Amino acid sequence: MKEYKVWVESIKKMKKMIEVNFDCKMNFNKKDLKEFIVKSVKGILQILENKNKNFYVSILLTNNEKIRKINSQYRNVDKETNVLSFAQNEERMLYELRKYFILGDIVISIEKILSEAEQQQKKFWDHLLHMLTHSILHLFGYDHQNDLEAKKMYKKEKDILTKFIKRY
Repeated sequence: MKEYKVWVESIKKMKKMIEVNFDCKMNFNKKDLKEFIVKSVKGILQILENKNKNFYVSILLTNNEKIRKINSQYRNVDKETNVLSFAQNEERMLYELRKYFILGDIVISIEKILSEAEQQQKKFWDHLLHMLTHSILHLFGYDHQNDLEAKKMYKKEKDILTKFIKRY
């Protein structure tokens, strides 16, 4: 319990800008969904031991149709997907003239996450946490284009999720 309290206090000290936007109609309480996402992103970044305490990440929650358009436009892949990550990884002056490390943008199809959770017999919130972890690792340069990269990325995902679950 003491480790959890220390972890929570260190998260509170991080200067973070996590922007969550909605671009679809959904049957979720937006406030609860946003709180879950912000808390999860902060926790994931804490587990990654991000040395840069001032960071910014934007997250767009959308549906299958809109993520398909984004996927087609930016990746030339004409199909829906669960998440897209667009890394920026640069420092800029933002809020209160502080330097923030811009991690990048994440696009999530809530519709796809819901259907995958049902197909995989997972809880929606667990699958969303997994996909947030997956997309943040993409922002940090992890990928799964070949077997070696995939193995490293999936191991890192598993490690983060295990630590995250133990802390909550």
